[in-house]
Amino acid sequence: MATDSKWVWQEWKLRFFEAGKILLQFIKNPIEGMRHLPNWDWPFLLVCQAIAAAASGVAAGIVSGSVSRLFAGLIFVPISNALVTAVLAGFFYYTFSFVFQQPSTFQRIYVNLVFAQIPSLVLFAISPLLPPLALLGPAATGILLLVGFVDNLGLDRRRITRLLLGMYAVFVVFWILNTISQRRSVEAFRDRATPESLDILEKEMKN
Repeated sequence: MATDSKWVWQEWKLRFFEAGKILLQFIKNPIEGMRHLPNWDWPFLLVCQAIAAAASGVAAGIVSGSVSRLFAGLIFVPISNALVTAVLAGFFYYTFSFVFQQPSTFQRIYVNLVFAQIPSLVLFAISPLLPPLALLGPAATGILLLVGFVDNLGLDRRRITRLLLGMYAVFVVFWILNTISQRRSVEAFRDRATPESLDILEKEMKN
């Protein structure tokens, strides 16, 4: 039993080492990397995705100087990232199958999404310094998805370009509306707040 566990651990260590090499090559040339995605099984794919999302969340917490955000990034960012990826993969799966009439497997779509999200995770980590960076991540992800969906899944470039541009436009609109809403909420609170409550709020935000 112990021998089997040791063998499994050695196998996973080798796979993580290979994954690191793939990631380095991907970072050097993301476009070419999207054209040569690995064929990972579900457990290893999800573990790698969780590690990448957790690293991004922790980095964002460190950059923001918030301890609570650091722990939230470690726990909640991987969960939310996996859920969003699954929802998007489901959306693309049914769109490609019933609208484009070019079905693909759910796992292949999911792998494309995981790797295309790498720029978004990197920019998310430093977004506390400059919030508009949150718009650049999805834009880069959209470009990589275009490459992956066309070259890996054989989808029509024009149709997938229109779909991705439409999705990005919706994201930008929601981001702008959310930013405006947050600023109005802060301004309204400041108008009603006393100096003491502002001091408390400032301390809570720093923590």
